[in-house]
Amino acid sequence: MKSDIRRLAERLLDTTLNHTQVGRLVNKDRDTVRSLRRRAQASGLVLEQLSDLPDARLLELLMPPDTRRARRIQPDWDSIVRHILATGDSVQDTYEYRYILQPVPTPGLQHMSYGHFARELSKVMKRRAPEYRHHYRPGAALLHKSLLGFIS
Repeated sequence: MKSDIRRLAERLLDTTLNHTQVGRLVNKDRDTVRSLRRRAQASGLVLEQLSDLPDARLLELLMPPDTRRARRIQPDWDSIVRHILATGDSVQDTYEYRYILQPVPTPGLQHMSYGHFARELSKVMKRRAPEYRHHYRPGAALLHKSLLGFIS
């Protein structure tokens, strides 16, 4: 019995079928079929060669692993948020004096732009639990009211 990846490869290499027809047969979107056909063509895969290749190699040729890597330096978001909440610094000050001044850990990485930094920080802040902005000492409000009574 043929494996799913082998059946997919056979359908992709069948030139009598268009992208939509192949997509319906293998239950994939036609744009996915188009990109899979391009990968098969770029790797030099032909129908005669298909029986000689193992399934793992077919999978590697048609669906390579995602090799993305970070292009920007990612700060420690928790420490950034704690710093902003503790000191009251603005986002721009934190960006300029805390993020930009950190050393580049790996050659080839760059610091993110201020706009990107602000958007990512906003996302992190929204995911955190709500925190109170004002920290009062117990009884501080009563103390102020009692002082007002003594003044008049």
